[in-house]
Amino acid sequence: PLAVLFLTGNESPELRRQRLRALLIDCTLTIVIAFPFAAWLFERLPLYAGLLFLGMMALPYLHLLRLRQLSVGVTASPNGSGAER
Repeated sequence: PLAVLFLTGNESPELRRQRLRALLIDCTLTIVIAFPFAAWLFERLPLYAGLLFLGMMALPYLHLLRLRQLSVGVTASPNGSGAER
């Protein structure tokens, strides 16, 4: 997700830094949560452990898409502050 953020983003440096921080936290928490569950599940049902791990690896990408959609929903209002559409 970090490469996607850098290669496809056209945000301001401050917004990019905020998104980078959010994605790093999201990726870290996802792996910390998913790895023990996948390891425990691997002993019982290896297929489900792999599917769980793949699903958890997709979560940071979904978070990045949500962050981008939220920023698209904010536009400049006549008084100069951001306003929801």
